[in-house]
Amino acid sequence: MKTITRIFALFIVCLTYGQQGSSNNDGLFQHWTLGIKAGGNLSVLFGDLGDDKQVVYPNAHFGGVADRTINEEWAIALEPHISIVGRRQSVGRERITYLNIPVLAKYQLPNNLTVDGGLHLGVKVAEFREADNPMERYKTMAPGITLGTTYSFNKNWFTQFRLNYKISDVIRDDAGDTEGTSILVFQVSVGYTFGK
Repeated sequence: MKTITRIFALFIVCLTYGQQGSSNNDGLFQHWTLGIKAGGNLSVLFGDLGDDKQVVYPNAHFGGVADRTINEEWAIALEPHISIVGRRQSVGRERITYLNIPVLAKYQLPNNLTVDGGLHLGVKVAEFREADNPMERYKTMAPGITLGTTYSFNKNWFTQFRLNYKISDVIRDDAGDTEGTSILVFQVSVGYTFGK
């Protein structure tokens, strides 16, 4: 939890600095639109689950957005956020917290809607297990793909739908993973952009 708090505090500092600098035309995020978002997760683990069933695990995510318009149709986006995923096992719960850093392309459609897609890098910042064995099972790095849409209600408020899939094996080899395990996460969030 301390790690998550520090990352969130660092993001707020960067966001504040970027907004102040942008007003002076010399900021770190000049020409970028910055914002924040938060919402819910539904995650499922696939692969080497042993005797455990695939069960949808609900949790949450929060973070920021930084968009830059390329032309009338295309934009690029950075969306660093904390995402909590996991599963329920016969011996208890597993919960993994990632700092996900997506880099996305956004294509503008009519009616304030964009289609979004790209890659993300997931960095594990915490792992919790309700089990007798305290050994960490999940790898530190977990790259993946991100697909989704963004709908803007007005100049500031928006909602997002995201599908994140970890394309690599997320469990360490020495933790007994013989077949490979990946994570699929569906996200719904609401956000607010500044300075428009």
